[in-house]
Amino acid sequence: MAVLSTAIMGALFSPPLVTLAAAPTVGLLAASQVALAHPGFPAQVAARRFVLSAGAGCAVLVLFVAGASELGAVGGVMVMTVLLTGAVVLAAWLADLSDDDRVATSTMQDARVLEDWLGAVPMSALVEQWRLSEVVLSTATDPDERSAATLARELLLDEMTRRDPAGVHRWLQEGADAPPSLHVRDDPAP
Repeated sequence: MAVLSTAIMGALFSPPLVTLAAAPTVGLLAASQVALAHPGFPAQVAARRFVLSAGAGCAVLVLFVAGASELGAVGGVMVMTVLLTGAVVLAAWLADLSDDDRVATSTMQDARVLEDWLGAVPMSALVEQWRLSEVVLSTATDPDERSAATLARELLLDEMTRRDPAGVHRWLQEGADAPPSLHVRDDPAP
């Protein structure tokens, strides 16, 4: 509340150039930099909200510094406190972004391991995994669990298509609700 009160004081007592030009310009620059750095922007609602908050926060920060300058030494302490807190928040945000990148890399590595495994199991195991993934998709409410099942189905379908393209085509023509085992052929005996 003290920051907002000081920013309002800065907006009222600073020159119009600060209020009407400097604050919005700094806000736009900050928002554009955060938009460039955020991997989810502009597709994700949370990313768009974060970019907007960063821009507004930086514009308010300019007004806060202008208002704090009116308070002398106390204002200087307030500015240092806000800047240090902002640095900690920024560091936490950057750490979260790098965690998201590690999760995405880990997911891609898991998908490659799964692809290798799928290439080594018999067709009957692929069909059974397809059936199990259908159960997960019809019962799971956790978005991560549903996403994993969807990725597994994509990989299963790719592997079944690689092994028996005609059988998968017949299966999909009839309707994917039918079990694939009625259309795809088993692996030949070694």
